[in-house]
Amino acid sequence: MKEIEKKFFVDYTKYKEYLIENKEAIGATHKITQGYLFSDIDGCVRIRKNVWKDTFDVDVPHYEITAKGKTLVGSYERDEYEMEIDPVLGEALLDHLENNGSGLIKKFRTYIGRWEIDQFLNPEFNGLIIAEYELENADEKITDMPDFIREEVRECDYKKYTNAVMIKKLEGKVVDRSTANEDELFTTFYSCPDENCGCYFILDDFKYCPWCGMKLKFDKKKEN
Repeated sequence: MKEIEKKFFVDYTKYKEYLIENKEAIGATHKITQGYLFSDIDGCVRIRKNVWKDTFDVDVPHYEITAKGKTLVGSYERDEYEMEIDPVLGEALLDHLENNGSGLIKKFRTYIGRWEIDQFLNPEFNGLIIAEYELENADEKITDMPDFIREEVRECDYKKYTNAVMIKKLEGKVVDRSTANEDELFTTFYSCPDENCGCYFILDDFKYCPWCGMKLKFDKKKEN
């Protein structure tokens, strides 16, 4: 199948306000852990773990492997093939990637209509939030543009903000996932010390709050 996707930068303050004021518009939110078995200029092979909540508020993980082709010059279109894989195999592949120093991207994804909003949790990305919109065809115009969308990622910068390129910042970051509590990998964040800000996903290594820009020297109060 073909993937035609555009990326946009998010205004942190407006996104925060939107989440508070438009709770009914928010679709599912889930945890993502992903790494790459192969990646070069011609495409990539990604392994991903999605963790959803079921009706009893219990985490339910799903694993998938995805092959993506090269993005065509002058467009946002590329081939994409995806299939679900066995959880044992999926977890073994993720362990292998992180333990050999390839690194894993960790993020929260929120669905708002056809928008997918990714909040990157690795401290190396300093709170980056990217919105993605998958087009049905190359000529489709986006009509439901939320006010938290800041600007489109330019074509010349598009590759730089693909996960397959961003993960290079994580090379050499080794974590023993066999002994780490999976929830702790996602929930060890802190609130901004500025009560008027309200940013809730600050990690230990952040130097500045990604929402208000405040320099971070504060008592780290863990969020529930």
